[in-house]
Amino acid sequence: MGFDETVFLTGFPGFIAGRLIQRLASEGARLLVLVQPALVERARQDIARIARETNVSENNFRILQGDITAENLGLSTAELETARSETTTIFHLAAIYDLAVERDPGMRVNVGGTRNVNNFARRVRGLRRYHYVSTCYVAGKRKGVILETDLRHEAGFRNHYEESKYYAELEVEREQTIDSLRRLKESVLRRPNSPDLRAALGKALRYSGLLQESLQEFLKVRELDQNMDTSIAHTYFMMGDYENARRSIHRDIFYLGPLVMAMLGGEKEAIKILRETMERNPDRQFRAYHQGLLGALEGDHEAARRAGNVIVEHNRDPEALFYVTRSFARIGDVDRALEVLERLSRSFFSPFTFEHDPWLEPIRKSPRFAEILRAAKERQAEARAVWS
Repeated sequence: MGFDETVFLTGFPGFIAGRLIQRLASEGARLLVLVQPALVERARQDIARIARETNVSENNFRILQGDITAENLGLSTAELETARSETTTIFHLAAIYDLAVERDPGMRVNVGGTRNVNNFARRVRGLRRYHYVSTCYVAGKRKGVILETDLRHEAGFRNHYEESKYYAELEVEREQTIDSLRRLKESVLRRPNSPDLRAALGKALRYSGLLQESLQEFLKVRELDQNMDTSIAHTYFMMGDYENARRSIHRDIFYLGPLVMAMLGGEKEAIKILRETMERNPDRQFRAYHQGLLGALEGDHEAARRAGNVIVEHNRDPEALFYVTRSFARIGDVDRALEVLERLSRSFFSPFTFEHDPWLEPIRKSPRFAEILRAAKERQAEARAVWS
């Protein structure tokens, strides 16, 4: 079956990129190949060979001189416009593949370069797929069974290559939140009367820190389908509007009911509800949310910490991790709270909530919090640009 796509590819000429281009060319793809100026002649020779071996016209290949570490990938204005208008698929392979790389060049090329490719991808008008080629070395010093989905960790790294590739993949993971927002916005424009799409958009806006916009989408859902359950209560919670959060809870998610009750001053009643819920539901992870909140409310720091660590280990949802962060901060475990907040804030970034949630007060004096907040505001600005 043919591959009728225009592929923008980085990392050529190179071992993996060369074989990938040969496969894509043989399946009918058109190639836009980003090549550093010093490697253009070698790239031309390799492309001529690949064209012969695959019996494909060299007109299917176009070399674009550039560099992933440069603004706009170092492309000329004309070539940048060509790439943005014609590309439908991106393969990002360019990196420093050297276990002995120094930290500065590793971070500049692998992390900064990936950030630049992400910026390029956002502006590709017909983009269907973005493939980022990573490495098992992102696992760092971790041991045992490590799943592909288990990216985030605090085990440390053996060298700067591992570290740089890890943070590069985090850059791509962060992009998923904004990409979801972009795609949902486009879908809603095509189907404005779909309550399901608008509910999903409301959630994506909340994850992007656009709380007022999130609220408006959920209110539109209510106009379209009064009986549809949504996560509007979480939006109200992130806005600090605990009374409306309480009124909006129809089916409790995790432990929002007793949590909101506690935020409104009813801690004793919240504790009673939590204990009753834990007696009814033995599920370990579900129970961990209630145990963690119960420990935070009763001052049982060890129970709150133990339950919070269970959630962090098993749940990748950044919003769920934010609720855990609040409990860590409440019991005074500042380092753990900051550690989890830094981890989740790449995919869930709500500066207003970070600055105003009362349980986060113990961590706000930390320079590390200031850096997390600064980065969250940058990501929110990116999301706002997509939304507007």
